[in-house]
Amino acid sequence: MTQTLQKTPSTLGDILGRAVEHLKAKGYATPRLDAELLLAHSLEFSRIDLYTKFDRPLDASEVTKFRNLLIRRLQQEPVAYIVGKKEFMGLPFFVSRDVLIPRSETEVLVETALEIFRPKGEQSLHILDLGVGSGCVGLSLLHHLPQSTLEGWDVSDALQVAEQNARHFGFDSSRYCFKKKDMLADDWERDHTFDLIVSNPPYIAESERENLAESVSRYEPAIALFAPDNGLKFYKKIADCARTSLKKDGRLLVEIGASQKEEVVRAFSNFGWQDIRSHKDLIGHDRVVEGRYG
Repeated sequence: MTQTLQKTPSTLGDILGRAVEHLKAKGYATPRLDAELLLAHSLEFSRIDLYTKFDRPLDASEVTKFRNLLIRRLQQEPVAYIVGKKEFMGLPFFVSRDVLIPRSETEVLVETALEIFRPKGEQSLHILDLGVGSGCVGLSLLHHLPQSTLEGWDVSDALQVAEQNARHFGFDSSRYCFKKKDMLADDWERDHTFDLIVSNPPYIAESERENLAESVSRYEPAIALFAPDNGLKFYKKIADCARTSLKKDGRLLVEIGASQKEEVVRAFSNFGWQDIRSHKDLIGHDRVVEGRYG
């Protein structure tokens, strides 16, 4: 690969084309996107710049910098961790290996909440995000619901990334707070504080680890991926404890795995949740379960 990238001529377009072909030959699903994101990052360009400066020569140091990023990708490291950011709901979120990489299917969680609460006008909403991670869910809701406030819980150093993103987006500090809190072990608020509780909890069964892509199992934080009780432990805890944290007629929304609808709906029903329904993602998988209490 090193020799391939160092062949002449070494214009931006040549380097990009060879990187795409190399990734394609290795079986990567999105070779052009990966190569564009890595090259743009290495040159501190936008992706549009890659095509408006297609004939720009690259010097040896620029080729080396890009080559080093490409090597990391060829070792299965996700592009988002290499470049340190990932877009979600149209917003550029900082990410690190302390957080799960935001995924497009998780946008259904945000979109469902917006469908419920946007029609109610400019009311002030208090939102709890359980397992806040990068903040992509909770902070996207703050962005789209300008009268809302957010509390985010996480048990890991992900809180630092969420805080970084909140500052980057310019949210007033009075609109959000993040707490290091274990939703399985620590006490929950029991004062019916929140209008909306959202969560994308760990939901992969440990038995499924070997079925995950190497880029996920090797690089993404296990604490954000795997859950006991065949992936259901967090749902059962949330279904139990969220009842005392929601205001009357508040909503609980959780992301689920593609085959978990029946078990999660059953957990909600066992704890007395009402108006339980599921919402599908763009490829037709059940992705979000919603419930109302009180």
